[in-house]
Amino acid sequence: MTGGPPSPPSRILVVRLSSLGDIVLTTPVLSNLKAAWPGARISFLVKSRFAEVFRGIPAVDEVLTFESLGFRGWLKEIRRRSFDLYVDLHDTPRSRLWGFLSGISSLVRYKKGAWERRMLVW
Repeated sequence: MTGGPPSPPSRILVVRLSSLGDIVLTTPVLSNLKAAWPGARISFLVKSRFAEVFRGIPAVDEVLTFESLGFRGWLKEIRRRSFDLYVDLHDTPRSRLWGFLSGISSLVRYKKGAWERRMLVW
C-alpha cells in the first residue's frame, strides 16, 4: 500500500484582508482550524487597520499586515514561508492569485458568489 492520509498541516495561512464584519465572522473558522490541528501555527493576513482584532485571539499565532509588503512582497513571502495550507476567506482576484502562485499544495477557498449576487441585484 502506498500513500496514506495526508499529514496534518503545521503552517496555515488564512487570508481575509478587509471588511470588519466579515473579518470578525472568520473567528470561528480560526478556532476550528486550531481545534482540528492544535500543533499547527496559524498566520492571519489582514489589512493593518484590522490587525488588532486578531491580536487577542488564541487560535491566531501570528498577525501579518498586507501593507507591510504589498501584493508582490506577500507573494514572495508566502512562497518563502512554505505554508502547508492556504485558507482564502477573501476570494478576490488578488487572493486567488496568491493561492495559485503560492506553491502551497492544499488550498481552501470560501466561495462568496459575489458575481452571482451582483447579477441578482441587477
